[in-house]
Amino acid sequence: MKHTVVALLISGFAFGAIAADASGRFTILSMGTKSCGEVVGDFKDDGRAKLSNSIWVAGYLTAINEYVVQRSNVAAGTDAAAWDLWIYNYCSANPLDSLSQATSALAKELAKRNR
Repeated sequence: MKHTVVALLISGFAFGAIAADASGRFTILSMGTKSCGEVVGDFKDDGRAKLSNSIWVAGYLTAINEYVVQRSNVAAGTDAAAWDLWIYNYCSANPLDSLSQATSALAKELAKRNR
């Protein structure tokens, strides 16, 4: 079982290396494609869509931890409620951006705070 996990991780690194195009762009999937305007509505409704957005943000930050900063937690000292509020405020000010753009900005802010 241990060897299977290692093989899957190695294959994941290979996919990550080829995932971006020559300009460094990559395809955003799932909730990350939502407009910030939609995210603001989800936040106000406080239902499943808000939860799905929050889970997507947590996954994004987890990937940042593993593949970019390579330390235990770029978001140390914060929690999902704080991320949700930060994303809400960002999206309220930038309704034409996407959840992915908002989360990228959040990750940069968290990285600055946790250097």
